[in-house]
Amino acid sequence: MPLYTTEAIILRTYKLGEVDRIVVFLTRDRGKRRGVAQGARRMRSRFGGALEPLTRVAVTYYEKESRELVSLNYAEPLNSPLWSVRADVLGYVGYFAELIDEWVPEGDHSDKLYALGSATVDALAGGTLEEYGIEATPEQAQQITQEVLAVSLYWVQSALQAILTKTDRERVLGALHDRILQSWTTGLG
Repeated sequence: MPLYTTEAIILRTYKLGEVDRIVVFLTRDRGKRRGVAQGARRMRSRFGGALEPLTRVAVTYYEKESRELVSLNYAEPLNSPLWSVRADVLGYVGYFAELIDEWVPEGDHSDKLYALGSATVDALAGGTLEEYGIEATPEQAQQITQEVLAVSLYWVQSALQAILTKTDRERVLGALHDRILQSWTTGLG
């Protein structure tokens, strides 16, 4: 029963029983994993806010060879778009987490995909422009935010082009394009 400690990005969680959660996470060195976080739904959980979608965490877990789910022991948040002061970020968090979860095979290790997910977390958690010494009007700040998100979408498209067949790539990029247009027309972009 090996114990692993690594950096990971939380993609999705599901309720399990009354106090536990099933967590889907993408690790830096072992690919996508599914695991049980015991007691994660309790008020005073040791996991706190670390299991929110698209949060980059330091995670410790162990796995048994005969089991599909790993057991999460510890998760400490390192960076999260939910810490951002921008309200529009919340609409993108679920979208990017779902996109990565749907297209990364279980247990498939990819440094490029992890770097892409990590860059997306950093871009969405970017904070305010003032933190970076940039003075901008609200209109300029909105323009810069949209450009950062467009670059993040470009990274996602580039990664998908590198790992998918031509038929799958056309289907995924078409769905991605439709989803982006839908989010912009509903006021999230």
